[in-house]
Amino acid sequence: MRRKSTSSTTAYNVVCSLYKLGKIEAWNELINIEVAKWNKLFAENAKDSLWKWLIYKVPCRIHASLADMVFVAGMVYHFLFRKIYIEKQFEFATSRDGIRQVVVLGGGFDSFALRMSKKYHDIQFFEIDLSATQKKKLEIIKKSRENTPQNCHFIEADLANASLADTLKQHKDFNEDLHSFVVLEGVLMYMSEDEVKELFLSMRTLFKNTLTVVFGAIAKPDQSQHWQIRLVDFLLNKMGEGTKWYCPSKNMKLFMEKLGYHVIDSIDYKDLQRKYRAEADIQKIPDEDENYYTVAKIPL
Repeated sequence: MRRKSTSSTTAYNVVCSLYKLGKIEAWNELINIEVAKWNKLFAENAKDSLWKWLIYKVPCRIHASLADMVFVAGMVYHFLFRKIYIEKQFEFATSRDGIRQVVVLGGGFDSFALRMSKKYHDIQFFEIDLSATQKKKLEIIKKSRENTPQNCHFIEADLANASLADTLKQHKDFNEDLHSFVVLEGVLMYMSEDEVKELFLSMRTLFKNTLTVVFGAIAKPDQSQHWQIRLVDFLLNKMGEGTKWYCPSKNMKLFMEKLGYHVIDSIDYKDLQRKYRAEADIQKIPDEDENYYTVAKIPL
């Protein structure tokens, strides 16, 4: 992750897309009132660059259509669907394993840790992100006059220069012996394959008890797709946010097993869209793009 002076453009694009979806009647029923409140606060107050201002100015009803032309078809809706998937997997893991600790890596302008820490007072939540994005997020939270729960902890760290273990162990409320859940939403594609392997191996060592990880992985490199995606990836590379790692779904089971994890749930990009959209609306959507997986650590 490259250190930057402004908050993440991709993180802003996600929250602004969700904010706009929430203003459309067909989709706002999937976004509860508290989520909508945070999406609005972050979208309206995190415009710290020209790119973010331009994203914000796109009218709500053409935002998704324009994104379909520039990015992968269905991506704006995917931002919403993957969050629903993550929260469902968290609820499953909590009821199954008695989760007592959650770590969110690259939280961006997501409200998951804020909201869930209010609901689950006996679970410790840690959100780690780069300094510029974390500072902007905390500034907006402070201005909102919302109290941050005592079990919700925000940590500024660049994991390209500091290990996850060292970062978490410095926090007095972190406990490596607790049943843990890790969220990697829209994060791994910005890491190299070696960095992804190192991260999963380090988590196996760090978390001594049961560990569940939910993450997204793109199925093929952006550099191999149509020219609009290649152009966007080139521009994001200039901002330190270009994509690197990819893994098609057919290879993920073996990839994870080699790192000491087994896949307990997965859903491909189009199948996730199919859960919420009519078949006629997803004809142009690729079978795979950012697929989602839930894995559990294989006991030693």
